[in-house]
Amino acid sequence: MEEERAAPRGPLAWLSQNKAASAVIFVLVVVLVTGAIGLWESPVKFMGNSLRPVASVQSFAQGQTNFDAKLIWSSLSEDLVQSLESQGQEVSSIQSQLDTLKDTGVRYTGVAYVGGYRANNGEAYYLYVFSRKNGSSADVESVPYVFVVNKSGKIDRIE
Repeated sequence: MEEERAAPRGPLAWLSQNKAASAVIFVLVVVLVTGAIGLWESPVKFMGNSLRPVASVQSFAQGQTNFDAKLIWSSLSEDLVQSLESQGQEVSSIQSQLDTLKDTGVRYTGVAYVGGYRANNGEAYYLYVFSRKNGSSADVESVPYVFVVNKSGKIDRIE
């Protein structure tokens, strides 16, 4: 003798009769719960408090936008200066390069500090975007720079 089951009642009664809908809802609940407890995390981490701009990079930016090699040179670490000098670069050669840019009509229209990050080894990375116009073109080009600054606050590398 077969027993008759009482039909479920209430606003969710349709769930017990529709196995596909029940399965979909179950999967959605699992996804929401695992995401909420952090089992599915993005590999990109927001670091929160960005570093404040550092004087050496501000000096570099001022030198670049004003075509002043002395300001740029003074912002560099001793190691970077030695490396440049070993390649035949010095303040006067950098000034010559800047003068050439200026003479060809390059103009900087702005510099935006995007943010910074301090690595465990003490180096700090600062991302800036320089906006510039080339010659008579009305187009503004965005040029990103990553400045790697040593523990002494001087620029070790520019990427």
